[in-house]
Parts: sequence; structure tokens; C-alpha cells
Amino acid sequence: MREPSSSFETDIAMEAASGTGDCKRAQRDPDVAPPIVYAIFLALGIGTLLPFNVFVTERAFFEVRSHVEPTWHAAADNIENLIVISFQILNFVGLVALLALPRRPSFRTLIGWPLVGNAAVMAGALAVAAVWGLPGGAVLTVALPGVAATGVTTAMLQAGTLALAAVFPPVHIQAVLAGQAVAGLAVAVASFVTVWGATPEVGSPTPR
Repeated sequence: MREPSSSFETDIAMEAASGTGDCKRAQRDPDVAPPIVYAIFLALGIGTLLPFNVFVTERAFFEVRSHVEPTWHAAADNIENLIVISFQILNFVGLVALLALPRRPSFRTLIGWPLVGNAAVMAGALAVAAVWGLPGGAVLTVALPGVAATGVTTAMLQAGTLALAAVFPPVHIQAVLAGQAVAGLAVAVASFVTVWGATPEVGSPTPR
């Protein structure tokens, strides 16, 4: 196996070598890694883009809920644009900030804590869905900061998971990308099944 060509690669190699036996085995033989490693990177890819896909795919849901009075009509009328713009700007800023750091943060910082943050954002979205009479202003207060936060956490996860996957055979980078694709597909399928099987209630809000 080739020697690491930079201090960055040396840091990754040392961090991997101090981990589990499976990680050490991957370092000794770059063509061998247990199947569970592929599954882990697939799950990390799903966790990276799942929150953003939920907000974008369920645009109609957030449009309806954000217009429940009292609300901020300027934001409610443009919620789709605000979701996409806030995510993309914070994601770009996060990636640039990570590149500007003099030393790479630990994998716990780049992967562990962003996953916790994504879980918190998803919990907030679940609360919005569960409380039907929530005012539109409260929905916007939860949704817009939440999707902006996922822009930063996604940047950290993208940097961390790809750096960690580089320690293993190349197929594990494919696993991360496949997981990101699965996140989008899973949300789209869940949305289709939910709408297809839903029965509208009398008096429920309708899209504008």
C-alpha cells in the first residue's frame, strides 16, 4: 500500500489505525473491507441529505401550513424559494469555512454532531406535522432556521463522510453517493404513498 502523500492523509490513516480491527484491516488491504462498512457509509449518505429532501419534496405541505393565520405572508408566499436559498447559501458558506480551517476537525465533529443536528431538525419538522392547528408564523419559525441549519450540517457531513470513505476501497465513496440518492428517492416514494392513500378531511386547509 502506498505511503500517505500529505499530512491530511496521514491524519486520516492514524485515526483509522486507532479504531476497530475492521478499520485496521482496511488499511492493510485496500481491496478488502467487511460488508457492514459499506452499509454504514450508505446510511451516512442517507443521513446527509434526508432533511433537505424532506423540506423540498414536501413543499406543498409547508405552503399550506405556513399560511395558517397568524403568519408572515411575505415569507409564506415565498417559502419554497426561502427553503432552497437558505440551504444553498449556508451549505456553500459551510464548505468554504471548512476549506479555510488550518486543520481538519475530528470525524466526531464532522459526522457525529451534524447527524445529531439533522435529527433535531427532523424532530422539529415532525412536531410541525403533528400539531395541525399550529399558526403559520410558528411553522416558519421552525422550518426556515431548521433548513438553514441543515445547510451547515450537510456541508460538514459531506466533508467528513467523503474523507472517511477515502480510507477504505473506492466503492465506499460510491456507497455515500448512493445513500444520498436513496434519501431523495425514499422521501419521494413516501410522499407519493401518503398523498395517494390520504382522505381529505372536511374543513382542512387547501393549497393556495
